[in-house]
Amino acid sequence: MAKKIICTILVIAMIAWLSLVLIDFLRVKENKEPKFCIKTETVKHSNSQKTEICTGLGYKVQNYYDDGKHTATEFGPFFIADRYASEKGE
Repeated sequence: MAKKIICTILVIAMIAWLSLVLIDFLRVKENKEPKFCIKTETVKHSNSQKTEICTGLGYKVQNYYDDGKHTATEFGPFFIADRYASEKGE
């Protein structure tokens, strides 16, 4: 009986987590801000480039800006690297 309750709780938790990830993914796809950010930060690089990073539960959303213009957005696992930092070897 206890094993069935634990499995049910795990399935509900997994469905809830997948819902959060899907909601943020769809919002980012529509060029909107993610809803479920745990931590946000802005990384300024040596020139006019900057990266805005939103860390969620197991994923990251990275917005890249060059000369104040939005150039790209990446949605991926929490361990994706900053594109601008990897270009410079930071």
